[in-house]
Amino acid sequence: MTDDRQSASSAQRGSGLRLQRPTVPVAADEKPTQPATGKAKPTPPRKINPGREQSISPWRSTVCAWLLFIVIGVGMAAGRYGGWYAWPPQFTAYGPCVAIGLHLVIIGLAFDDDWFAGALCLFVPGYSLYWLCARSGRAFFMAVVFGLLVGIGEDTWWALTDWWQQLSVLIERSLAGQR
Repeated sequence: MTDDRQSASSAQRGSGLRLQRPTVPVAADEKPTQPATGKAKPTPPRKINPGREQSISPWRSTVCAWLLFIVIGVGMAAGRYGGWYAWPPQFTAYGPCVAIGLHLVIIGLAFDDDWFAGALCLFVPGYSLYWLCARSGRAFFMAVVFGLLVGIGEDTWWALTDWWQQLSVLIERSLAGQR
């Protein structure tokens, strides 16, 4: 008797009592949807300037960026070191402000790209220039920054060195109890 029950229950199981997905009627102009296969679609590569098509070829934009750097760099070097024209003393005073302003713009662009890259630009010395050259993909902005740094870099270095020395003397005096 047990064999009859087992054979009857196995016959009922195999007789087509499976659960099936209900079908949804599809309109004549719609395509039926395919069930998900579990595979994720590959994400397309991220465009640097979404919504704007690149109008010139990459090598041409690289050449144009280099030419822009050479023009700005030669002009700044000629004014600062070559004596081609009178270099106003305001340029040496405003050089550090321009360099810090460019650095803040780079930090803002890095935060716009990725918050971790922005934090690294903010806290790790030199990472902002690395990010600009290797990660940003902004060749023309890089040409402008380095072209300007040709002329204002030395003055900025000396101004920041003097500022750090004054700050260290102030900290030493405050720690020693003198004002």
